[in-house]
Amino acid sequence: IKLLIGFIIAIVIITIINVQGVSTIQSTRLSNGWVAHTRDVIDRTEQVRLALTGAQGFEIQYLLSKDERSLNQYLDISERILPSIRQLRDLVSDNPRQVRNVDSLAKYTAVQLSAMNGLLQSSAKSGGVIQDDAEDCRKLTDLIISNEKKLLVLRRSISEGKMSATSGIIMFSTVIVVSLLISLFVFISSTFKTNQRLKDDLQLSESIFSGVFNDSGIGMATVSLQGKVMNINPYLLQLLGYTREELMSKTFQDITHPDDLEADLKLLKQVLAGEKDTYKLEKRYFHKEGNIIWAMLTVSIARN
Repeated sequence: IKLLIGFIIAIVIITIINVQGVSTIQSTRLSNGWVAHTRDVIDRTEQVRLALTGAQGFEIQYLLSKDERSLNQYLDISERILPSIRQLRDLVSDNPRQVRNVDSLAKYTAVQLSAMNGLLQSSAKSGGVIQDDAEDCRKLTDLIISNEKKLLVLRRSISEGKMSATSGIIMFSTVIVVSLLISLFVFISSTFKTNQRLKDDLQLSESIFSGVFNDSGIGMATVSLQGKVMNINPYLLQLLGYTREELMSKTFQDITHPDDLEADLKLLKQVLAGEKDTYKLEKRYFHKEGNIIWAMLTVSIARN
């Protein structure tokens, strides 16, 4: 029973630790995902800022040199800026503050690109508008990146905390499991040694009892509660004249003189009731040949 209880306790503890460990690992993965998400937002924002700067640079190169390659590079970049901003908005959709910043960035970027496209088409100077909108775009990208870096620091701290907690739980569970295994091993080993010692003691006791029983100069027998002879020593066989098989097939009532049976059964009833542990009685037995054998009977009870 103790071993079963120990196994149940060990299973419960290990299950609780594993559930907690899985929960912590899942939280850690979520935190790591947020860290990666924040880095992605920062990278995409910087790409938008670089694209705006690049577009403006290629636009100026084209206006100064009328080089078609500069125009083509400007057009390629300008086509990818707004889709990139829309992707950025999707990334920050869980953060209303950043959504407003990205929407403002998209607005000023659209105005900036429109002004640059108008400048390219008219080849007229409208640098003030372009410069103002470009400045607004840079401020907004810097603000978005600044906010995300703050979130990155916070989420990285949470992720590191989760990792530390996970490591702690793994170490704790390892110590608990090893301790339980050692305890179970010690308990099993102790139980085995105790059982082996009891077995050895029982074998010794049975050996001593068998020697005393079989070699005794006094007639001895073990009898069931119903009176059936279970074992008998050689001296009693000799005393009553029966073979072992003959006497083992009888009860003590069969070989007891009827006039002594009532007194014997009365004393036996008192022993079975726990009123006494043993009794003595002078009584008569029937020899196999039919003659009467007088004997001093001593009865002791072996419980369980």
